[in-house]
Amino acid sequence: MTSFQTRPSPAAPLAVAMPTLNQIQWLPEAVASVLEQGSPGTELWVQDGGSSDGTPALLHALASRHPGLRWVSEPDTGPAQALNRVFSRMLARSHAPVFGWLNSDDLYAPGAAERALTWLQHQPEAVMVYGEAEHIDAQGRNLGRYPTRPPEQPVDDWRDGCHICQPSVFMRRELLQQLLPLDEALRTAFDYELWLRVLTRYAGRVGFVPEVQAMSRVHEATITGTQRLAVAMEALQIIHRHLGQAPPHWLLTYADEWLATLPGSCPPGERPQAHLQHCVERAAAWLEPGAAAALGQRFADHRALQLATDELCAPVHADGWTAARQPLHCRPLRSGWRTLRLWGRHASPGALRLHWASPQGSQLLLTAPAPGPISVEFQLQVQAQVLQTWWLQRDDGGFVPSRDTPPSDDRRALGFVLEGMVLS
Repeated sequence: MTSFQTRPSPAAPLAVAMPTLNQIQWLPEAVASVLEQGSPGTELWVQDGGSSDGTPALLHALASRHPGLRWVSEPDTGPAQALNRVFSRMLARSHAPVFGWLNSDDLYAPGAAERALTWLQHQPEAVMVYGEAEHIDAQGRNLGRYPTRPPEQPVDDWRDGCHICQPSVFMRRELLQQLLPLDEALRTAFDYELWLRVLTRYAGRVGFVPEVQAMSRVHEATITGTQRLAVAMEALQIIHRHLGQAPPHWLLTYADEWLATLPGSCPPGERPQAHLQHCVERAAAWLEPGAAAALGQRFADHRALQLATDELCAPVHADGWTAARQPLHCRPLRSGWRTLRLWGRHASPGALRLHWASPQGSQLLLTAPAPGPISVEFQLQVQAQVLQTWWLQRDDGGFVPSRDTPPSDDRRALGFVLEGMVLS
């Protein structure tokens, strides 16, 4: 289904690409944020990937009210292919000198287009300009600033992360003509790869508007939220391609995020520790010298990973200390009463009173009058395939080494050292 009938205006100052797929709840607001920028003749080219939520009908209705809106709906292999298609159509049919790219769940800030076009008008040698951006949630509430950095920083600093928020970018058409296509083998980080190509090939020709130019929406269905491993792996590959060996923090960040989702994200029968070791093996060729071995050892020594199974996870500190209020996540494979056995060490001054808390209430689990080994076994009721969270909680607010055992500088609020746990 297509709707590219309207002839583009030769005077259009800006053409914006908008890929979309089943995001009808945000699409009208995104479209309005483009067409209400105040730049006469602005074109919006929407590339729908074959949505099943009513998007084509909505686009047909919107196009009847907005002569600057063109759209097409056709299946694609992913967002990179969708963008290659729409940018190619725009280059062939639009006369606009500047192109933008806004995903259908994001928004332009008021005045963003005018600020970018004015900046490019006064800097004819520049090929691209971007600005500050803010994160918003599904309801549009502000979540804080995107971690943007200006383009003057050394290009090697971009190994640490993507510091350009994609919807804040405006590009000259000549830049896209030279750099297309986007790499369709990349499913998540094709924009990061494009920015690195721009920064390495056009040093000193990328500008920055120090104002909020866009809002990037964070929700459960975003690429970053649903494909964390792919984001990390593709970023490592891209850094290696353009900047040399990649730093290991990409996998460390992924490991921390993934640990917080266990055991629900772990396939039945797989050990979480083995999964992360496999990730290190996959990434070894892209990492800095010695990084793969160091990561492998770090994951091998991490107490939470040693203890975690496909059913049970306590995301304790790497050294085995629990938090003063420690979550315990359970995804049992069958319903009924199960036996949970925990053991470890009370390793702080004074007595330890530990409570077991759940949505149904709290009960005293154990009292240890002095430091030493601790062990407890009790029955709990679980539900099949339902992720449940319980809490192990000290009633004194926790042991803080820097406060309770100076001269330590450890400011963590700690519970006890967990050495093992079994759900049977």
